[in-house]
Amino acid sequence: VQRPRDFVARYGGEEFVVLLPSVQAEGVSVVAQRLQQALANLMIPHAYSGASQYVSMSMGLAWCQPENDFCPEQLIAAADEALYSAKDNGRNGLSEVVMVENQAIFQAG
Repeated sequence: VQRPRDFVARYGGEEFVVLLPSVQAEGVSVVAQRLQQALANLMIPHAYSGASQYVSMSMGLAWCQPENDFCPEQLIAAADEALYSAKDNGRNGLSEVVMVENQAIFQAG
């Protein structure tokens, strides 16, 4: 998340949105893994967690072609669903969704 057009914002209490315009689906995965590794390298203590002594990050990734006719709410809903899928599979996980013709297609994360 280093290019001038990349965008990060808090979306909810512990939820953030990262927009990566002009990045292919594979690139989104690479950026997500780098973000997870950067957070892990900080070794931020998580005193109140019984699962891990350090803060970790689960992510739901959603990607679509710009020429597809998706509204932002559809993309956010797909990312949210992917996030909960990642959380269901344990801490520090990734789950990806590719939006194709008004359908969310999940990929292994």
